[in-house]
Amino acid sequence: MPNPYFRKAPGDVLRASEWNELQVKAREEILGHRHTGNEDGSLIPRAAIEAGAIDGKLIDPAAEVSVKTLTTSGNLVVKGELAVNGKALLGDIADLLATVKGLQAEKLNRAGDTVINNLLVGGAFGIGTPTPTHRFHVVALNEVGLFESSGVTACLRLSTREGLEHRVEITNRPGGRLSLWNNGEDVFNITRDRNVGIGTITPGQKLMVQGNHNAGKDPDSGLVHGGQVAIKGNSPQLDFIDTDDNDWAIFVQGSKMHFVRQPWNYTDLVLGANGYVGMGTDNPKAKLSVVGTAMISDGTGYAVPQERMVSGSLTIGSTATSYGGGSGWNANTAGLMLETMANTEIAVHDGGSRVASLMYYEGDSANRITIGRDMGWGVSTMASAGPLIAEGNRVYPKIKAFRDQIVTNGGVDVVGQWKVNYAGEFVAVYECLVVLQGFSDLATGFTVGTHVASDAAIPQTVYIKLSGFDEKMAWGIAYCSESRKENEVDNRVMFTLVVFGA
Repeated sequence: MPNPYFRKAPGDVLRASEWNELQVKAREEILGHRHTGNEDGSLIPRAAIEAGAIDGKLIDPAAEVSVKTLTTSGNLVVKGELAVNGKALLGDIADLLATVKGLQAEKLNRAGDTVINNLLVGGAFGIGTPTPTHRFHVVALNEVGLFESSGVTACLRLSTREGLEHRVEITNRPGGRLSLWNNGEDVFNITRDRNVGIGTITPGQKLMVQGNHNAGKDPDSGLVHGGQVAIKGNSPQLDFIDTDDNDWAIFVQGSKMHFVRQPWNYTDLVLGANGYVGMGTDNPKAKLSVVGTAMISDGTGYAVPQERMVSGSLTIGSTATSYGGGSGWNANTAGLMLETMANTEIAVHDGGSRVASLMYYEGDSANRITIGRDMGWGVSTMASAGPLIAEGNRVYPKIKAFRDQIVTNGGVDVVGQWKVNYAGEFVAVYECLVVLQGFSDLATGFTVGTHVASDAAIPQTVYIKLSGFDEKMAWGIAYCSESRKENEVDNRVMFTLVVFGA
């Protein structure tokens, strides 16, 4: 038994001061009792504690309380941290479920927390916004997010319910190349030097498209083969914007392809659906149809650049080069070459009324050029205002005609020389007369033929060779008349002379 505060024997007197001190000591003992057993006395059985005898408010807030099993029939309020080392078994979780469900419409603020495992969000997830309009909605100023890879490649995969085998990927490749990956290849790429490549990962220009010919085509295309690039629309157009000069475009409209220069000159070069090419016209009528002047040169032409030609004219040649003059085929055979299998012709027409031949060439064994062939409207009159040169048996157009010059052979049978003064301009010497019936070949010289004599005057055409004046050799036509068969000395010849260069 513990020692008493004041030891007394039976019948001893208890002073008032001792009684008062005894009450104080007892009160202190009661207030300081912790029910720990040992010297504090035996533990009070649970059944001996009356209901409500213990007030939880009197438990020391600084005391540590260990509970093996905690059961409550009401609310449990924990104002500090609650650590549960084992399982927390809740008899009724309705309140907890209601609170969790309420989070679907409330803002969840877990600042500073870390999610180690999976995070499942059933609705929209917003960062920086209390009202996300998408499953994942981020609102921020400027930089809204960062996806950082710990390796040399960062990839964002986009997949549908068709499966990962149908996915596409947006990837940051080594060196900072942005690529769009699809079906095993980087089909679209942007390099660090801002070049764009389609079908290539190493574009060397601002836009480079690489692919196989006829790998595919648009279903609306009328072409047999497809190319690498297609521009589709009701009037597809490709613009070329020159930041230093004029702008250009290529556009297709009305079954024609136009090459356009600013502001909208679309007739400079046109390709029609029939394969006709127009220059200066929107309606080409031939494989090459030119409306305007045309010039074929080595770049040194004069007439067209100096505006000396009108629309519909053509210049050929150069002011710095001479053409032709050689023998046989060579590097400078001619300035204008007409090619044909055998025959060819140069002709003109007057508004479709008649056609006149300027020159008709017959090749092969004929090897002949005819000037002024009759094409159905007769032979056009030819005139030349300058000298022409005759070589061999070639006949050139006349320049001046002297008619009605009559001479007599003076008794010599159509052979000899005659001097005729033509209007005081010159004296022509006729070396001989060759009667039509008797000449053989103009190329081999003159053959004196036998003229026809008769009682009546018979006009005969003869060919004469002229010499003796300061002009080029010429040909003339004469008419020979015989008065009588017996009187050949009276033969008379009337000449119509064609003089070249007079």
